[in-house]
Amino acid sequence: DRVPLEPLSVPQADVAEPVAETVVPPPVAKPDMQQPADSVLAALNESSLRDRVDVLVAADTVSLEISDSILFARASASLSAEGQALLTEIANLLQALPYSLSVEGHTDNRPIQTPRYPSNWELSAARAAAVTRRLIDKGIAPQRIRAIGYGETRPRAGNATAEGRARNRRVSFVLAVRADD
Repeated sequence: DRVPLEPLSVPQADVAEPVAETVVPPPVAKPDMQQPADSVLAALNESSLRDRVDVLVAADTVSLEISDSILFARASASLSAEGQALLTEIANLLQALPYSLSVEGHTDNRPIQTPRYPSNWELSAARAAAVTRRLIDKGIAPQRIRAIGYGETRPRAGNATAEGRARNRRVSFVLAVRADD
């Protein structure tokens, strides 16, 4: 019942003649988009947020990170009064910026098992969703934003100490600042 397979023959591609090399001038950047990360940092420095968020700059993103203890009670995804006020300030800052936004929830590696949140995945996702809802309620266009729960999978520090675990419990606002071509 088995049919022996015959070797495949691969047709030879035509070899193209070399093309004369063309030098393409670099694209002219839009004046306000020349340094997108700089525009985010400038807006942050002009706000009252600069001392309350950690800022991480990468090649095509700027991340604002806030400790979960400012936004939420332990093992909860309900925003605290302080968290609601802070998110109102963040929404005001983000409204002036044209970038898409990912709201990322992060936890430490300590297991959680509550009836509402059976794991860190659910807790981090619920927190990201709560923050996202608040930002939308404060005027951020829903088309610009997404909520992501990472649980314990992207730590910023080791989980062996209380300080490291505290750094890992956070919400990140990741702005995609790469200029479109």
